[in-house]
Amino acid sequence: MVVYPAEVMEVSTASAPNIFGVYPYLLKFSPFNCEKSNPLRFVFMIFSFITFLAMVFRAGYMLFYLDVKALTLGFAEQNLYGFISMESFCLVIALFKITKVGRLRKVEQKLAEMREMRITSFHESHDKYWKLWIELFIFNSFNLVLFIGTAIYLLCNRVIIVGTKTKSSWYYYFDAPVMILCAYANFLHLPIHELIHTAFAREFRVFNDELENASKNKELLNPQTFQRFADRQIKMFECINPLTERMNRLMAFAPLFILTALTNVLYLVTNLRSATHTLYFICMVGMLISCIIISKILLYPPALVQEAMLHTSTVLMNDQFIHHSKDPQIYSIYRTMVDRSMHNRSVNVVIRIFDVNRKNIERAYFIISNIVLVMVVFSAF
Repeated sequence: MVVYPAEVMEVSTASAPNIFGVYPYLLKFSPFNCEKSNPLRFVFMIFSFITFLAMVFRAGYMLFYLDVKALTLGFAEQNLYGFISMESFCLVIALFKITKVGRLRKVEQKLAEMREMRITSFHESHDKYWKLWIELFIFNSFNLVLFIGTAIYLLCNRVIIVGTKTKSSWYYYFDAPVMILCAYANFLHLPIHELIHTAFAREFRVFNDELENASKNKELLNPQTFQRFADRQIKMFECINPLTERMNRLMAFAPLFILTALTNVLYLVTNLRSATHTLYFICMVGMLISCIIISKILLYPPALVQEAMLHTSTVLMNDQFIHHSKDPQIYSIYRTMVDRSMHNRSVNVVIRIFDVNRKNIERAYFIISNIVLVMVVFSAF
C-alpha cells in the first residue's frame, strides 16, 4: 500500500535541498549580483548594463563593420565572435533577472515542496548532484580558459580578427576584456541553468517511478491513492510551467545565436585549416568544442524536463489494470493525468518556431552539419 508522508494539500516547506553547490556563492560574489539585499546593487546594476552594451557593441562591430568576403576565414570569425557576444548578452540579462528576484531560493523552496510529496524521501540516483557539479565545473572552466586564451591571442597579435583587412589602433584592447566577460557570463549562468532543469527533471522521474510502482502493484485502482498522484502532478506542473514560461525569451534567442556561432566555427575548422596559424587553429578547435558544450547545456536540460513530464502519460497508458476498472472516478483521473501530461506542458520555443525537445535538437545539429557542407561546396567556386 502507498504511504504518503503528508497529504498533498498540506505540504510544509522543508529545508531547501542543496542542488546548486558552490554556484550560488560564485554568483553572489560576482559583479552580476543585483540582489536587492546587496549593498553594492546599484553599482553592479550599472556594471551589468555596461557589460550588456559592450557585448551589443562588439556584436555589431563584428557583424557590420569588418571588411570581409563571404565564406572566407574572416567571414567565419566575425560570425563566430559576433553571435557568441549576442548569446552572452542574453545570459547577462538572465543573470540580472535571476539575482534581482532571488530566483535560486524560490527554486529550492519549490523543490523542497515537491520532495515533501514523495513516497520515498531519498533516491540515491536522483538526489546526489556532486558528479554533475564536477562535470559542469570542468566543462565551464574549459570554456572560460578557451575564451580567455583566444582573446589573449588576438590581443597579442594586435588584430581584430585574423581574416580581415580592417585595422584599428584600439579595438583589440576593447575586444579582449569583452570576450572575457562573455566567458564569465557563460561560466556563471550555464551551470545554474542546467542544475535547475536537471533538478525538476529528476523530480518528475521520481514521480514517474513511484507512479509506475503503484501501477504494477494495482494501487492505482484505489481512487484515493490515484487522486493523490493526480494532485501531486498538478503541484509539480504549477512549479515547472511558470519557470518554463519565464525562460521563454532567453530560450527564444540564445540557442539560435550559439548554434549560428557553432555553424561558423565548424566551417572554419573543417575548411579553413590552411588559412590559420597552428596556435590559432587550436583555439578554434577549442571554440568549436565550447560552442557544442554551450548549446548542449542550453538545450538538452529543458528538453529532458519535457520528456519527464510527458513520460507520465506513457506510464499510465502502459498500466495493465486501469482499463479493466468500471469505476468512473478512476477513468476520470486517468484521462485527466494523461491529458495534462501530453497537452498542458509549457514548452520553450526557439525563435517562436521550434519546440525545445530532443528530436528538434538532433534535427538542429543535423541541419548545421549540412549547412556547413553547402558552405564548403560554395567556397570552392
